[in-house]
Amino acid sequence: MEFLSNIYPYIFEGLTNSVYEYRFISEGQKSITKIVSLRPTSDNPNVFNLGFGNLESDGTSKIVNDASTDNNNDHEKVLNTVFSCMLHFFN
Repeated sequence: MEFLSNIYPYIFEGLTNSVYEYRFISEGQKSITKIVSLRPTSDNPNVFNLGFGNLESDGTSKIVNDASTDNNNDHEKVLNTVFSCMLHFFN
């Protein structure tokens, strides 16, 4: 798995309320904190939904923005890191 040589270091934040959460920082024109979360679906607890986005603040709380259009010119490294988080989850 050659892509594993081109990833950002990530932190497994842990398991909270059945949600597995990972965090890493995209480095480019800006430093952007990214979140990868895997949570069981309501229909089947053995099927998980992957969520991904930028960690942002709305002034009072932190949110994950999955519609962000920031372009740090590192999309391949970001996707490789998301895949690496998924491999960690499957282990």
